[in-house]
Amino acid sequence: MSGPDSAPNNMAADESLFVSTIKNASSPVFRFYTWALSSITIGYFQKYSDFTARPLPIVRRLTGGLLVEHGKDISYCFVASRRDWPFVDDQEKNYEAIHFVISQALNDLNFKCSFISGSAGRSPDSLCVNNLFPHDLILQGRKIVGSCQRKRGNTLLVQGSIHLHELSENIAVFTDRFAANFQKKHGFELFNDRMNDSETALAKELSATKYSHKEWNQKI
Repeated sequence: MSGPDSAPNNMAADESLFVSTIKNASSPVFRFYTWALSSITIGYFQKYSDFTARPLPIVRRLTGGLLVEHGKDISYCFVASRRDWPFVDDQEKNYEAIHFVISQALNDLNFKCSFISGSAGRSPDSLCVNNLFPHDLILQGRKIVGSCQRKRGNTLLVQGSIHLHELSENIAVFTDRFAANFQKKHGFELFNDRMNDSETALAKELSATKYSHKEWNQKI
């Protein structure tokens, strides 16, 4: 679990872990994190000018998907290579496998969420939580979990968020339950760790030279 940070720093840390796994064939990484300031992330293919009327900083993600407003949500990234993760080439299986474990951990804390029932639905709104996709999680009729992804060669990056403000008081318990359920379901032991020196250095560079600059954020 990482502490609260800015949108450029959070997106840079996710990409640094992605690059590290590509280069070093590292073991799978699951990073949970929060936000120091309310911010917006937009999907890689979204048009920046569509969202400039919103009064929040905007940062473009490396992954696709729709606009996400961040503040009190808990966000996550998952990075894994095909060697360790059988669903690298199957987007829907990725989401199902990850969201299932999230749902187990939330249910353990008495947040009784479930996969959407029936068909998914798109709305004219570009806000992610207002659009339902297969394997999204809902609680009391509203979407609380969605993900997006990017793949390079044999390596997968998934980014997502849990929009459940009540969870903020139970983050440590939630992440412990998630780790236990993830190991039981997928056979990987998740343990607390920090980014190594090279990953930290790359994250700082990416934050300063990419995610804090209009050349990246306004590229489309």
